[in-house]
Formats: sequence, C-alpha cells, structure tokens
Amino acid sequence: MGKEPSAIETVLNHLDLKTSENYASLGEDLAIIRNPSFRFEKKYPYKSPFMVAIFCKEGHASGNVNLHPYHIGRGSFLIVLPNHIMEATAVSDDFVGTYIMMSTRFLTQLQVDNEFAFQQEISNAPFIQFDQQGADAINLYCDMCSKLISITSNPHREEALLLLTKAFFLGMGYFIHHREPSTTKDSPNRQMLVNRFLSLVEANYREHRDLQYYADLMCLSPKYISTMVKQLTDRTAGEWIERYVILDAQAQLATSKLTIQQISDSLHFENQSLFGRYFKRSVGMSPKHYRAATKLSL
Repeated sequence: MGKEPSAIETVLNHLDLKTSENYASLGEDLAIIRNPSFRFEKKYPYKSPFMVAIFCKEGHASGNVNLHPYHIGRGSFLIVLPNHIMEATAVSDDFVGTYIMMSTRFLTQLQVDNEFAFQQEISNAPFIQFDQQGADAINLYCDMCSKLISITSNPHREEALLLLTKAFFLGMGYFIHHREPSTTKDSPNRQMLVNRFLSLVEANYREHRDLQYYADLMCLSPKYISTMVKQLTDRTAGEWIERYVILDAQAQLATSKLTIQQISDSLHFENQSLFGRYFKRSVGMSPKHYRAATKLSL
C-alpha cells in the first residue's frame, strides 16, 4: 500500500501540476512551486483547503473561481482563497507560472490589517494584472521565501517567513486598491443590484435555494430581480442559485471523503433522495455515478 499523499500533493494533483525540482515548502503551511510542468486534462471543480496564488509568466489560462470567470496572461496574478471552488477550462501549451500555496493556519498568523475587506475584494475580483514593478516584487518574494525555507537550521525560519509574507501582502494591497475599475455598458445601479444578489447567493446558497429569500433581503420582488439578473448575466436568478449549489456538490463529491448523505446535509437538503434528484436534473447523472467518474479521472 502506497504512502498517503500530503494535503499539498493532493491539491497539486487536482491542479494538474507535477512538482518540479524548483519546489520549496514549510511543512503543510507554505509552498513555492516554480515553473512546474502542467498536464492539463478536463478536471472537475475543486475546493482547495489552501490559498492558491498563481503568477503567470508566459502563456495564458482561463477558468472560474466561485463562478467568477478569469483569463490570465503574462504578468497576471490569480488568488484563490481557501475553500473557494476552482474550475480550469483551458491552459495554453506554453503556460509557465509560479504557484504559491498557504494554509489557513499560516494565513491566520499573518494578522493582516483589514483582513475581511482584503478577502472581500479578492473574492469579488481574484485576478490582478501587474506591471513590471509588481512582477519583480512577486519574483523577489518567492526567491526570498525559497532561500529561507532551505535554511532548516534557522530556529526563526517560520517567524521570518510570516513577517516576509505579511510585508508582501501589505505591498500587494497597493496594486489591488489601484486596479482599473471595470467598465460596463449597464447603469451602475443595475450592476450594483446584480452584484448584491450574487454576493448574497454566494454567502447563503447552502441554506437557501429559493429566490423569495433573496428578494426579501433586498426588499425587491423576485420578478424584478430575475429580470435584472437575466439581462446583465444571460442566466436567470434561479440558474445562478442552482449553479452555486451544484458546483459545491461537485467539488465535495470529487475531492472530499464525506458520504453523499453528509454532502446532502451540508447543503441543507431535506433528505438524500431530494439531493440526488436535484443533482441529477442538473448534471445528468446521480451523485454516486458522478463520484465514481471523478475517481477514475484522477
């Protein structure tokens, strides 16, 4: 019987990465992977217990983070917060990048000021385009981390890495707050309404799948919300709610050891049978068959 893969190795497998010689890690808390080979196959949605940051040096890639689409190219930085759901849809053959992974324990110890606001901003826009100055800062941070990690005899190694990482996040905040605002042809009020609806769904879909609940929170009619959401996103409000529920279910079935009953409970279905019908109607197969299919592909 083979050795059980570490949590980091499990995430790397789901990201289709092969660890390279240029790999440094501080146990299960921090890992820097430089220019790993990337074997892209059609993968299932994945919920990572780590924060995963990807800095693209060459090539391009696209996908979704918690249903927010992204397309990264040279100089792009993508941040996926812990327990957010990743979906990769395409990766170019010439893609080259640096991957930074941090555990929730490590992130908690950073004690970054305005952490909630920072996470909210990343949740809403996980993609950052850096200029050369920003790219140089990322490369310098990764170089210093790799060198610190290699000095295993240093009793202050973890503390030094925490301080260095905190400084990195504080510096990166400048680039995040000075991003160009997104442009839209729709009125700001309509866009704000839709963004508010999607934020509420992202926060509450596990407990509430009925549109009336969100309409009540927003003091608007379900019909009005549906009209605005459909016009601006090409999906109905109900489709957005269902997509969040199904995406979470797919990620849990593919990557967790929870039973189907436990997954059903986590999404607040009345019973496993109802969950199974809901899932099959959207995905085209039962949760059991979906789980079996994902295991065969990994």
